[in-house]
Amino acid sequence: MATIHISRSGATLGTFEEEKVREGLRTGEFIGTDLGWMEGMATWRPLSELDDFRTAPPPPVHPSIPEPTAPLPEMSSTAPVVVSTPMAATGLPWENREQLGWLNALVETVQMVLLHPEQAFAAMRREGGLVDPLLYTIILGMVGAVISFVFSIGLHSFGLGSRNGLGALVGMGAVSFGWLIAMPFVLVIGAFIAAGLFHLVLMLIGGAKQPFEATLRVFCF
Repeated sequence: MATIHISRSGATLGTFEEEKVREGLRTGEFIGTDLGWMEGMATWRPLSELDDFRTAPPPPVHPSIPEPTAPLPEMSSTAPVVVSTPMAATGLPWENREQLGWLNALVETVQMVLLHPEQAFAAMRREGGLVDPLLYTIILGMVGAVISFVFSIGLHSFGLGSRNGLGALVGMGAVSFGWLIAMPFVLVIGAFIAAGLFHLVLMLIGGAKQPFEATLRVFCF
């Protein structure tokens, strides 16, 4: 019987047999939006989209247990076994934003990185291109820059920090607007430079076990 790796919101719930998954869908332990992956699948898909779980198949007649050719890990029906490879393939919520939605994926990724960093970076994909991590960095960097800009405008509007409040406000607005336009480029260039320095240090001390792309993704997230 095939086993299914199940993930929810970027966190791996464990590895379960098909019958256990069907029972979990009936009892509410699993939901249709949980992502599932089994050997032979190209990518993770919601359980509701998997043909094997749309309707419960009839029980098998006289099932036969093949003789294993190699020792298999023990599977418990009550305690899921968490393995590292499917977790790495799951990706952070931001890397599954097509299924979760952009806003939900962004919020859940921020929460995972801040509250559960070990779990977050274990689930992060080591490869897959640079668009996801750089876009994540740009969005959060721009949010921070806008907040800082609005806060500074508020201080100067009350004449704080400058004797000529109106003149400083106009000048600061023009400079800050130009800085906001250049911010995405600054964030991308800064991410490459900082990640490159970190990766160089890791190489010097023998800690660079992953390619540069993995280091950049960690730094961005």
